[in-house]
Amino acid sequence: MLDDEKLNPESFELYQNYPNPFNPSTTIKYRINSDKSARVKLSIYDSSGSFVEKLFDGVKSNGEYSVVWNASSFPVVTILLKLRWEVLLKLLN
Repeated sequence: MLDDEKLNPESFELYQNYPNPFNPSTTIKYRINSDKSARVKLSIYDSSGSFVEKLFDGVKSNGEYSVVWNASSFPVVTILLKLRWEVLLKLLN
């Protein structure tokens, strides 16, 4: 039987979005530094901490990635980015 055990990757980087300020879209870059695949969740929150939109939720391997966020349907906001990741390790029981 296979189970998933969640481990932290060695490190990650979430870069400053550009352009900043932006109108209506911005590019968000991040890097995963791990020798194992990681489940990555990248989300946008407003300045009050309320969830705005999920940009990515999936598995990525070691490397640098970018996501373009088009905010044309949102009012002018100060955004906060949240990057969450978990390395998935398959264990045989």
